[in-house]
This record gives sequence, C-alpha cells and structure tokens, in this order.
Amino acid sequence: MTWATPGAERASGALRWIVSILDRNRVSYQVVGGLAAMAHGGTRPLNDIDLYAPLSGQSRLLDDVRECTVWGPERYRDDVWDLVFMKIDFDGVRIEIGDTTSGPRYFDARRRCWTAQRVDFRRSRTMEVLGVPVNVMPLGDLLDYKRALSRPVDRQDIEELTRSRES
Repeated sequence: MTWATPGAERASGALRWIVSILDRNRVSYQVVGGLAAMAHGGTRPLNDIDLYAPLSGQSRLLDDVRECTVWGPERYRDDVWDLVFMKIDFDGVRIEIGDTTSGPRYFDARRRCWTAQRVDFRRSRTMEVLGVPVNVMPLGDLLDYKRALSRPVDRQDIEELTRSRES
C-alpha cells in the first residue's frame, strides 16, 4: 500500500481517534518522530503518526484498533530498527505504534551500535498538535534520538528545531 502525506484535517482526525482509544484504555503513550518534531516547531510535511506505548497485555486496546490494523504487532528489524510495532490505517493516515515492553532498539549511526530506545512516559510534555492535546517526547530527548538516527529526515528536523531554539 502506498501512503500519501495526510492532510491536516485527516491527520487531526486520526490523531484524535488513536489518543481517545489510548486514553479510554488508560494506556501511556508518547508521540515521537515527525509529529513530535511538528509539536516542537518543525515544519516538514507529516508522513505518518508515530508513537510508543506498552502493547503487551493490552488486549482491549488491540481489539479497539483491530478493524484498522494492517500489520502487527510483530517484530520488525532492518538496518535502523529492531522492535515490535503495529501499523494502523485510519482514514488513509498511517499510525505506527512501537511497543515499549519488547525492548525496542535503533541503530545509532554516530556510535555505530544498537541502542535501547528508552521512553520515559513521565517525562512526556502535553502539547497541542493538529488541535489535539497529546503526550510528546521532550525536545532534548527527541533531538538526541534524531541525532543518533541521522537519516536525512532527522537531520532536517534537527536543523529546524535547533534553529528555532536559537531564535
């Protein structure tokens, strides 16, 4: 399936939908990736909604999103990621939820080694993004994570977010 960059209205609807399900099931979560960059002032187009949550033992949550789930939760590994996650399609907007209970890792391009993805839900910042209050990865954590990944999209986010902090 090819994913288009979601429009703000559709992305907002998808974000509102997934956050309401997470909140109803009392599941901690943290928005990461491009949406977190947007929350902190990034301007690049949003490709999808990325977040981390504990998926193990969350059968009610998984039932609530089942009709929109297109993959997983399953282990995935490539050159950058080693984690259990799931893909959801809500109104053409891709939502990816990484499982924090399964030891997610990413490849740190600077140090040339696998690194545990640590998500501290207590450090989340509640911010409004696309008109929806959400729990977002703190800016310092996001910048550290994006520096380690060092993909072109991460470098773009770092440049925008550090430039806006210096202004």
